Amino acid sequence: MSTYVQRMSVLPDTGFLRQPQVLLFIPFSKSTLWRRVEAGSFPAPVKLSSKVTAWRAEDLRMWIAAQTETMQPWRPAPVPVSVPVRPTAATRSQAVRPDRASRSNKTDSSGGSGGSALGDADQRRGRGRAAR
Repeated sequence: MSTYVQRMSVLPDTGFLRQPQVLLFIPFSKSTLWRRVEAGSFPAPVKLSSKVTAWRAEDLRMWIAAQTETMQPWRPAPVPVSVPVRPTAATRSQAVRPDRASRSNKTDSSGGSGGSALGDADQRRGRGRAAR
């Protein structure tokens, strides 16, 4: 049956299709297929015997036609165009970098300037000496 499923590329006008065949023509998984059947948003299958369940090809064609009627034509989303603003000398001098502001207030327990061989950035990342 898997060879037949792989060869099928056109939905037949009439007849019955089993689940693997149906999944070739719909854009969702088998779990979603059964969820939609339960919710009533996809045609219910027909029980052909105690162990065989299939969908009527006519029902699938009608469902696909209904989906394509309600679809909106695809349009690409508009891309906002923005021009990057370069900071001027006046705005650069006004900006305060948080890492620079915190350095000027640091002092270590020995009364030094707070600098170390590893550097402030490494200490902020947790590298270097243990917390004092």
